Amino acid sequence: MLASPLYPTSPFSQQPPEDSTQYRPVRDLEAFNSLLPPPIEFVEGSSSGTLAIAEGKYEAINATPKATTKNLPRENGKASTSTMVKSQKSPVTPSSGQKKQPQLYNGVLDLSWPSGCSVGSGLHNTGNTCFLNSALQCLLHTPPLLHIISAHSKADPCRVKTGFCMSCNLRQVAVEAHATKRAFVPYPITTKLQTIAKHMKRGRQEDSHEFLRYAIDALQKSCLAGYPPKLDPKVAETTWVHRIFGGHLRSRVTCRECQHN
Repeated sequence: MLASPLYPTSPFSQQPPEDSTQYRPVRDLEAFNSLLPPPIEFVEGSSSGTLAIAEGKYEAINATPKATTKNLPRENGKASTSTMVKSQKSPVTPSSGQKKQPQLYNGVLDLSWPSGCSVGSGLHNTGNTCFLNSALQCLLHTPPLLHIISAHSKADPCRVKTGFCMSCNLRQVAVEAHATKRAFVPYPITTKLQTIAKHMKRGRQEDSHEFLRYAIDALQKSCLAGYPPKLDPKVAETTWVHRIFGGHLRSRVTCRECQHN
């Protein structure tokens, strides 16, 4: 149903303007609907069950126009085949010719427990640092992380030239934790708490999971030291930190009535 347009009221006359006929709806609805683009059809997804657009059925509005035989050079009354082939080539190079993205870490993650390590020592609480100690104990008992930080600054030179390096400081704590049998204070980490997480303060109870996230982020920063600040995110996801702690989160809501996602 088409609604009639509203005309501005005039204090002198209640009659519509003389040229108001051009604003009236068209009488031939079929002619009007023919001017509209066809409706988009959706199909049910094969894996998720959600509605999706059929691939290749619709052309993107910003796609490169396809070549036609119109306005092409002609040979003996026919469009030149060589010209058509050249014009139909996509500006995007094929996947076989694309350069592979650089890998920041090409090593193999060793999931076995390091032979030179024993059960880690305890960590002293120096005043509401239990949240920090519990997160450190998780990191100090992660086998692939122990293998990598044990080689840090030895077989794998540190990339941090100036400032704080989480990998170096965590290595100091790991060496002391697995080399001694007595409890100690992880000073290389506790003294740099506000460097790891600016909003956290010593002596104040903080969240252990939140500190763990900032500690892993600090490890990622030590891996990206020396690289351009605006590094391609896909390249940044190839560090050993992402190999160990990275992942993808997928959320799905299922209807209890019809069981559709």
